[in-house]
Amino acid sequence: MGSFDATVSIWGKEDGEEWSFLAQIEGHENEVKGVAWAPSGYYLATCSRDKSVWVWETDDSNEEFECLMFLQDHTEDVKHVAWHNHEDCFASASYDDTVKVFREDDDEWVCVASLEAHTSTVWCVEFEPTAAKVNRLVSCSDDLAVIVWKKTNSTGGTAGDGIPSTFRGDPLSEEWVKQATLPKAHTRTIYAVAWSAASGRIASVGADGLVAVYAEDRAEGIPEGTWKLVKTIENAHGVYEINSVAWASTKNGEVLITAGDDCVTNVWTV
Repeated sequence: MGSFDATVSIWGKEDGEEWSFLAQIEGHENEVKGVAWAPSGYYLATCSRDKSVWVWETDDSNEEFECLMFLQDHTEDVKHVAWHNHEDCFASASYDDTVKVFREDDDEWVCVASLEAHTSTVWCVEFEPTAAKVNRLVSCSDDLAVIVWKKTNSTGGTAGDGIPSTFRGDPLSEEWVKQATLPKAHTRTIYAVAWSAASGRIASVGADGLVAVYAEDRAEGIPEGTWKLVKTIENAHGVYEINSVAWASTKNGEVLITAGDDCVTNVWTV
């Protein structure tokens, strides 16, 4: 977990045991806004108000961490980081109104794409969880927009010649385009967005206390990337703002989990 004291605390547990403190990571110069584990469990990405993203590597014990890369591609505070479910690739969201995509290339972590369509702070980003390869991601912003992005092309990258990617004439680069802006539902800042692995639906929450659920229209003849608003829940946490949202699968089906400034976590069936 990240903290206002600029550190990251690592906790773990064995089956049937209580959570125990394993390690503390230091390096950021200001509060840590987001942390995310890679699917392999060996990489950790952290982001901070100091405008940086750090990539850390750990061992099986999760007690020793080594900083692999210090990334300063954003020009303002970095709010959120998220890994792809199947690849060593992650994205970050920032006060500079952009989403940036990072990937490992020839033992270096590099920014391969900068996604620019939002007109204000991007608060959250998440990859499509059902995709085997990096293909789409969703972001939400202070500009009241939820945007789905699609990767269309990739060029350059490791040449196999032993030359670091930063010195090659063809560094790894990816082209991402705005595939869709989801139907407008929110009237105030959208703080968080989540993409369901079970149903493919997207949910968003924000300062207006609204929960919005969207579904992609996959009917025959409908172009890919056509989304519709299928459900809204007003005053989901009373008069309080909602800061986070996540999908989960249970034995009784899919549920949506939200957390708000009322210090309450709500579980919804959708």
